[in-house]
Amino acid sequence: MPDEDELNTLKAKALCFRCVGEAYLRAEIQRAGRRRRCSYCDRTGKSYSIGQLSERIEEVFKAHYYRTSDQP
Repeated sequence: MPDEDELNTLKAKALCFRCVGEAYLRAEIQRAGRRRRCSYCDRTGKSYSIGQLSERIEEVFKAHYYRTSDQP
C-alpha cells in the first residue's frame, strides 16, 4: 500500500482533457480545468489534478449508485 507521500504525489499529477475518453468529463475539464502540463501526454492544456478528478468521480458515484446486497 502506498504511503502518504506517494498518494500526495499521485493526487498532484495533472490529467488534461485530451487524455480523458469519457465525453462529459472531458468537456467539464476543458471548461473548468486549470491550464497546466499533463503528467501523462506532456502537453499543456486545461487539466484537473488526479485528486480533483477522484473527488469529482466520487460525487457522481454517490449521487447515482448505491450498494446492493451481496446475498441473492
